[in-house]
Amino acid sequence: MAYNQLQALNQTVSDTHISEDKDIWQYSWGKNFSSSRAYKIMMGHTQHHTSIQWIWKTPCQPKHKLFFWLVLKDRLSTRNILRRRNMFLPSYNCVLCGLETEETVQHLFLQCQFAKECWHILQIHIPSDVDFPEVMHFLRDALQSQFYMAAIILMSWAIWTSRSACIFNGLVPSVDYSRSTFYRDRVSTRHSQLFDQWLHLIS
Repeated sequence: MAYNQLQALNQTVSDTHISEDKDIWQYSWGKNFSSSRAYKIMMGHTQHHTSIQWIWKTPCQPKHKLFFWLVLKDRLSTRNILRRRNMFLPSYNCVLCGLETEETVQHLFLQCQFAKECWHILQIHIPSDVDFPEVMHFLRDALQSQFYMAAIILMSWAIWTSRSACIFNGLVPSVDYSRSTFYRDRVSTRHSQLFDQWLHLIS
């Protein structure tokens, strides 16, 4: 790859025509700087999965939205991430299932048997061949509700809370604990009644 890049650079240099004219510096949109135009230019070249946009439209609390954004971007501080950052831990395996499997975002929230039992609370059976962020479409179709994104975020938060309670407080992982966390963490007051009614129908 480096050799190909060098070849491309050599070609660019050889195609460059040198003149006696003075160089003129300007932005791609014109001579004057504009922060809004710079933002549009930079963001316009960034490709995001559609589910990233779904997060910010949910009635969840900001901390839950930020948490799930980290999940979808694979930036949550799982043990896999800590290992990649050269942080030493006695073990990098998942503490929820005890199957000697490294704790990644995909495993922790989708593939772990404990996580699958938590998703059963919402009557969802996670396939074994799906990953983030592609699984978001499957979850949306499975829930069939305007609150699908809030339910996904809060259930993921409940799994994460159980994992943290196990590591830092020594609590034995419990689906009941995740269930209570899921029902305790609320959406905004304006949507809470409708959200509770929907949860009552599926529980």
